[in-house]
Amino acid sequence: MANNVTTKPLPVSPDSTVAPSEAPMPGGHPMEIYISYVLRIGVLIAAAIIFVGSALYVAGIGSNDGNPKKLDDVLGGGGHSIPVSPSSIFHGITSGNPIAIIQLGVLALILTPMTRVAMTAALFIAQRDKIFVAITSVVFIVLVLGLIGVGS
Repeated sequence: MANNVTTKPLPVSPDSTVAPSEAPMPGGHPMEIYISYVLRIGVLIAAAIIFVGSALYVAGIGSNDGNPKKLDDVLGGGGHSIPVSPSSIFHGITSGNPIAIIQLGVLALILTPMTRVAMTAALFIAQRDKIFVAITSVVFIVLVLGLIGVGS
């Protein structure tokens, strides 16, 4: 059954033009665009850091004291735990430890979505959306507490 309904375009008056500065940005609020850039750039930076650390580790460049020497050392018997803290990462990087470089990349990867949550909270504050500010703030607090190890 064919639909014989025709639609007419709405008349547009010359006064209904929108100034370019008032036109909505594609993708939404400018902060949303910045958030997407932070996510993309953060993941790319983290991947680059992890790649460099992995390449140095595979090439055997740098200090490997206390690190696994073979793949079997990593996989066999479940491996061993490596204590990680910002100071241990910093000291490992200054001594040229490729595992510390990989840990820095993982830390950057963890901080990327945390930055997104913080920026989203700022967006909701700017929009004066109290409910979403509260929800996003709780999510951010949970992420920070998880990062510093509360509850583990």
